[in-house]
Amino acid sequence: MAERAPLPFDVAQAAIVGRRSSQQDFLAATTVEDGRAALLVLGDGMGGHEHGELASRLAVGGFLAAATDAVAKGADRVATLSVGLESADACLNAAKTGEAAGSRMGTTLVGAIVDARGIDWISVGDSPLWRFHDGRLDRLNEDHSLRELRRAGATVSGNVLRSAVDGGPIALIDRGRVEFEPGPATAVLLASDGLLTLDETEIAAILARSEGAPARIAAEALVAAVEAHADPRQDNCTLFVARTPVRPKESLGWSPLRWMRRRHA
Repeated sequence: MAERAPLPFDVAQAAIVGRRSSQQDFLAATTVEDGRAALLVLGDGMGGHEHGELASRLAVGGFLAAATDAVAKGADRVATLSVGLESADACLNAAKTGEAAGSRMGTTLVGAIVDARGIDWISVGDSPLWRFHDGRLDRLNEDHSLRELRRAGATVSGNVLRSAVDGGPIALIDRGRVEFEPGPATAVLLASDGLLTLDETEIAAILARSEGAPARIAAEALVAAVEAHADPRQDNCTLFVARTPVRPKESLGWSPLRWMRRRHA
């Protein structure tokens, strides 16, 4: 893939395995729209050690390839994200009739296109997407899990997903767009649910303390805070922080199409 212009804002990523035996989260990014925007994709795989890793990798890769091709052909953002999700699901369908035949693998998935003006997204599952602006942290996408039903007062146990990308019909899909307001810088945070070891007050405080610093400072501080909780059942935690606008001195020289699967013992 040809190199594109650097983004007009700062994007960073971080991950920990937690107390799991493997990393089943996967994320990827590239620039789109002639370098004016970033396409960010994250999946949190399910189906055990091997199949969870495969599910998130295939879905994220399929989404990124199809969405990048769609936007290059002039598709608008709604169509681009829809095509990406359809491709992700098709990749898992193919895997479950091939190398992973008979498996029950699946993945959450969040795909977002973000630029200096706003963010468009599509999501399935419970991987959260937030905006942090003027000291306020707002969840943008829906939570397709029993966790959301408990918040509404239902008596349920566990945290079973109500919707996932698994190669079949997708029960629930969330889509949306938010315009960024002028004024203080906006940060976008996209994560697997392993970050929910922290409550939103903690997350907002970390993002507030790191304002004015490179996005990697916030990303690293968030995963460090998760590790500091020392939860014996800590899930994988993987995230993107995108901060816009950014002053030139803060730029990390982020390069297109960065794939990351950091492992920690």
